[in-house]
Amino acid sequence: MQSLTRTLLSEIGSPFLYSKPSSEGANRAIVLDYAKKNRMPQLYLRSLYEKGVSDSITDDYEGMMSQWYEIEFRVKKVMYFLNNNGIEYVTFKSMKPYREVTVDIDLLILSNYERCLEVLTDAGYKLLERGPLSSTFRDPEFKIDYDIYDEVGVSHIIYYDKEKVEEYIYHKPLQTGDSIPSYTPVADLLAVIGHSVIKEQIYLLAEYYTTLYYLRDMTETDIDLLLDLAERLSLKEAAKTHLCITEYIYRTINGDAPPRLSYLVEKLGINKREITRLEKSDLKMPHKFHALTLAKCFLEKLGEAKAFKSMTRQLIFMMNPRFTKSFLSKFIKHVTRETY
Repeated sequence: MQSLTRTLLSEIGSPFLYSKPSSEGANRAIVLDYAKKNRMPQLYLRSLYEKGVSDSITDDYEGMMSQWYEIEFRVKKVMYFLNNNGIEYVTFKSMKPYREVTVDIDLLILSNYERCLEVLTDAGYKLLERGPLSSTFRDPEFKIDYDIYDEVGVSHIIYYDKEKVEEYIYHKPLQTGDSIPSYTPVADLLAVIGHSVIKEQIYLLAEYYTTLYYLRDMTETDIDLLLDLAERLSLKEAAKTHLCITEYIYRTINGDAPPRLSYLVEKLGINKREITRLEKSDLKMPHKFHALTLAKCFLEKLGEAKAFKSMTRQLIFMMNPRFTKSFLSKFIKHVTRETY
């Protein structure tokens, strides 16, 4: 029996190739559930819709499109409050290079973090949680959350230094006719990789397509910048792991990988442990990273001053029994979940 990953990716195809015919005999309800676990249901339903498939699950596509437009409208409202109060910010990793519904929007505050929290509270957004580096708000009128970051990290540990990517910001167009400050594809892809490997410690097929869509539109200069920026951000090990997995999946499904993806893997190397595990599982997704892979990624981050300082801060807080109890409880849930 063909694995669900093979079925799903064969159905959707690749942004580097012409669309493939629909998979015959596939239980689309099961495949859709699999797509949801990998946070890409709209992409799957769009592939069916564009091929003229008509059944009960494709009816969900129109609803998701309406939801996607509504999300952009809600983002526009948040932008209004931040812009009117002189708060500098950038969106990252949640505004994908393809249309996909999301349950949260990530905003990194470049100045006036505390003021930003006050503005959103005064505007009626409900504060759900405040952590060491970020806070989560709930939209008062729509089912979506906003993760507001002072720094990009997990607990006290910073894994993506915003000061090193200050120059890689542009205004990304929205369907509303507005635009939102966003990281460029190179900087955003590295944020996605850092989030996947270091924070969530899981590879999702949504990230597979994020990588492909970003790489498709990159120039040779962008590809070289990606390698350079991965080194400056101390994310080479994470990038190596993510990109070699992406290339392996692509070759398994489609044959030869896009030259720019193969070039990146050639330059960064291969994580043989993760590839072997993927082979044995027949591409089962989501894929949890091995502990040794994570250890290498964190070891690399120790060489970065800002990350090292934040790790030291984490150790100091771990001396507090109350903090440690809460941290370990969340950590156990974190490592035992199937997806995020």
